[in-house]
Amino acid sequence: MVYKSLEELQAAIKDKTDYTVPIIKTNNSSAYKDKITAVVSGNDANAYSISFDNTDLKINGGHNYSLSAAIHALAGNINNVSADSAFNIPKNYNYKGSYSKKTATTGSYHLVFSDEFNGSSLNTDDWSVEDWNYGSGILAQGGIDSGNKASNVAVKDGLLHLNATIEKTPEGNKYWGAQINAKKNFQFGLFEIRAKVNSGIGIWPSFWAKKELTLPAEFDDYTHTRSERTVKLPICSTVTLKKNENYVHIETVIDNIAKDHRLRLKLPTGICSDSYFTGQAFYCVDRPTALTLESQQRYEREAAEKNMNGIIGVKNGDGSGFVFVSAEGLHEGTVNEQGDIYVTLLRAFRKVFHQPNAEKSELQQKLAYKYALVPISAETEYSDLLRIQNALSDTDIYTCYKVDKDISFEKSVSLITVTNKNTATSVIKKAEEGDGTVIRLFNTTDKEQTTDIILGFDCSKAEEINLNEEFLMDIDIGKCRISLTLRPWEIKTVKLK
Repeated sequence: MVYKSLEELQAAIKDKTDYTVPIIKTNNSSAYKDKITAVVSGNDANAYSISFDNTDLKINGGHNYSLSAAIHALAGNINNVSADSAFNIPKNYNYKGSYSKKTATTGSYHLVFSDEFNGSSLNTDDWSVEDWNYGSGILAQGGIDSGNKASNVAVKDGLLHLNATIEKTPEGNKYWGAQINAKKNFQFGLFEIRAKVNSGIGIWPSFWAKKELTLPAEFDDYTHTRSERTVKLPICSTVTLKKNENYVHIETVIDNIAKDHRLRLKLPTGICSDSYFTGQAFYCVDRPTALTLESQQRYEREAAEKNMNGIIGVKNGDGSGFVFVSAEGLHEGTVNEQGDIYVTLLRAFRKVFHQPNAEKSELQQKLAYKYALVPISAETEYSDLLRIQNALSDTDIYTCYKVDKDISFEKSVSLITVTNKNTATSVIKKAEEGDGTVIRLFNTTDKEQTTDIILGFDCSKAEEINLNEEFLMDIDIGKCRISLTLRPWEIKTVKLK
């Protein structure tokens, strides 16, 4: 058997060890644990070497030709390599034995902290209790007061009870919850909870994961290096599960007091793939996970991070996968060959073109990011991800009034309904000129789609217009229903009068 590519070598290792070794193609000699590292260096076309360093397999070549030659040469030596071979591999190194499932993964976890709540009260050596409130009753702007009360925390019958209560006052109702915080700090690990949550509107379980980074305070203009002075960067993420939703809500709050740095979110998915997908304006594009060596020889090198619309994900061969969906404001990301999703949260920098005193670009403030982590199946459509994104970015506008007990409300109705789920509504707005309402739709698939717009109000005329809201053609409208056919990824704009 001759392996013509790293991918064939990867498949052979999978067959012999039941472990998929991620592939990294790079132009430097950095070591990667549990990975195939293909390194191109030097100018000698015939110079290559293959070596093991613990669980790292390193293949070195003068350039791509000798890299391929090294892969071919490894063909007969994958199981047991002797000292007589021309490669720097330990004598009688058993390839299969070293890439067993046990050594190739992170290994089994060991327990470092647990609480089964077997006592009669909370262990305050391990936990602190939140006790605060914003005030009382209904706020002037229509918001509702809430807070956490220590008396709503109880331990009994081997369970921790976090209770929610309502306190009636002359000013209005006070809504009390409960929250405890772990005093121990953990850098990484697996966190589990067994809990039961009562049904009810506005009730859901959340984790608060807090982390503190120690960073250089800023860039030192004198030494042209990072400053020796450091600052603490507190980060708190709220992880929430909600009923009837197949994704995880996360809000990450960062109090950014460091300057001249980039902060990225890393999401390891474990999905090794040669491509990933990202959302764009009115489109979804596939991109390769690896940078080509040729692109790194250009004057302006290809960057790993690419523009996106807040949606970025990676799939397995069966169509299942994992997706990051942001409500707004996060538009740079990438996925590497190991399936790690990277999303840029912030870039704090002091210099802006034509803005020599642009201090605001250092982002010295508290920053909040809302996003979702979405497991997907082969049946998941891009339009499903857009709906999650819209749900994350929705802002409820409400006002509270005191009303009589016998008041009645009319049944709510939908004014505009789009029937095809693969046809996304981009905007509903007032026409730029004259009377009328503008609706913009687009096909979120690579197949032709037919959809209806059902109106909950009388409409005398409908027109198709372009993005500049210039007339294109009249559209038939009957019984408050408009039928449209959209080509793959087509945008259509309709004006109602």
